[in-house]
Amino acid sequence: NSSAPIHVLSARSFTPEQLNRFRAVSPRLVITQRMARSRAELMTLISPEVEVLLSSFTPDLLAPLPNLRWLQLRSAGNRLNIGALNFIA
Repeated sequence: NSSAPIHVLSARSFTPEQLNRFRAVSPRLVITQRMARSRAELMTLISPEVEVLLSSFTPDLLAPLPNLRWLQLRSAGNRLNIGALNFIA
């Protein structure tokens, strides 16, 4: 549905100005910012409706993220972490 909301979880720290710039991309973006200081903490913040995850950590499991379409990590070099995840449903 082209009018359905897109749920974004930012587990990183963005300024209000940065979040407003993200929101300006589309009125469909529903952005929630909740800081994660560790992978374990990230796992307590995620919910099934999240489609976009902005994080410094890769999630331990993808099962709690059935609607995930985009994972944006803070840095490069996470290939080993991502390779450990099962991306095949």
